[in-house]
Amino acid sequence: MERKIVLGIIITMACIGWGWLFYHAFGNTSVPSVGSGELLRLHVIANGDSVREQAVKLRVRDAVIRTLANDMETADDAEEAKRLTLIREDEIVAAAQNVLREAGEDDTVKVEVGRFAFPLRMYGDLVVPAGEYEAVRIMIGEGKGQNWWCVLFPPLCMVDAAVAVSTDEPNDKQEEKRIVYRSKVAELLGR
Repeated sequence: MERKIVLGIIITMACIGWGWLFYHAFGNTSVPSVGSGELLRLHVIANGDSVREQAVKLRVRDAVIRTLANDMETADDAEEAKRLTLIREDEIVAAAQNVLREAGEDDTVKVEVGRFAFPLRMYGDLVVPAGEYEAVRIMIGEGKGQNWWCVLFPPLCMVDAAVAVSTDEPNDKQEEKRIVYRSKVAELLGR
């Protein structure tokens, strides 16, 4: 009897999984996509991977987004967004260096605009395929840490940019929070 229940659960889950795959492969063909020439991306690379360096990276991101928010919202196309960004390059560097100074860091900030490779990214219903895109790259210090990216134009990373802030800066000794995954099937089987 117990084997029949387990077999029924497995078959039901397999049917749901296959249904989901078929829906996304064949039934949902109206997902909009954009080409690389229509976008300007923001790419911020941390000096290193310590918790502190990653928190500083997010604060630099916030400062850069605030610096560019109005220009990105009024730009007519990606080329104009790039031109406006290049005009404000000194302000971007100053905003990033100000964040570093406030954090007690003496790292340098390097800003470059060019074509860089990015992985696939989805913003709600909008798909941004993997490929090379024009981007504003901000490298903090040696730039050996994890990075963060978004689409600067059209302003998809400008979610309420006027009040963009990162979370409180944790220190390196803070405990990591772990996620525990559980299986309902395993619970039903008593494992």
